[in-house]
Amino acid sequence: MEKLFRQEGFLELSLPPSSVDIIVSFGDPFLYLLKIDEQCSAIKNMFKILKRGGFVHIDVINFFTIIRNYRQPKDKSWETESHRYKRSVRHNIYALQGIWEHKDHILVEEKSSGTIKRISSTHRLKMFSPSELKLLFQQVGFEEIVLYPGADLSAKDGSRI
Repeated sequence: MEKLFRQEGFLELSLPPSSVDIIVSFGDPFLYLLKIDEQCSAIKNMFKILKRGGFVHIDVINFFTIIRNYRQPKDKSWETESHRYKRSVRHNIYALQGIWEHKDHILVEEKSSGTIKRISSTHRLKMFSPSELKLLFQQVGFEEIVLYPGADLSAKDGSRI
């Protein structure tokens, strides 16, 4: 029995039809597909390469838990001998598009020169409710769909679906 592990993007799977026993996705890459046609294409590609009776495991953030727990902006400051740091984190929700945006800004001030650098990153992810995700998979042809909460062990009610 040959075991093959391969890493590919959802939209460009190159494996032959019905050739895979299991598809595993960790770290929420599926959520970066913001458009419905991209999401459907990704699911169709998975369905096409999966053997009958195969499994798909996708790790997905439950944004409703995040929104409930982290809707307030977070600011933090700290310093070392040579630098001062100020970090601010903001979350925006675009409800009509179902998009969650995470913005992270860090100001780094060099104490000796006063030089300030700004480091910024923004991530936009698609928010899915468990029922929406299940419906997407059903529309493509997946039959047995089970959602398991709780990959985040620190969450009281499971922050992942």
